[in-house]
Amino acid sequence: MGFLFKLDTNGSIPDLVIEMYKKGLIDMLGIDYKAPEALYNDVAVSSIDKLAQKVKKLVKFVVKENIPCDIRTTAH
Repeated sequence: MGFLFKLDTNGSIPDLVIEMYKKGLIDMLGIDYKAPEALYNDVAVSSIDKLAQKVKKLVKFVVKENIPCDIRTTAH
């Protein structure tokens, strides 16, 4: 039907998202960026190892490939 596909992600599995984009399955991304790297896992309440670095990897890919993307954070 020609619909575009946007994926919203916390960026915890960048290699999968990159693979999906390369296969033409994603047209746009929404990425949550929670906090500075030193505080990331505490703010994101996550036990995922090196989560901030994974999110950064995905953001760098998005910039390099010029993929339409919303990068957002929450302020409270």
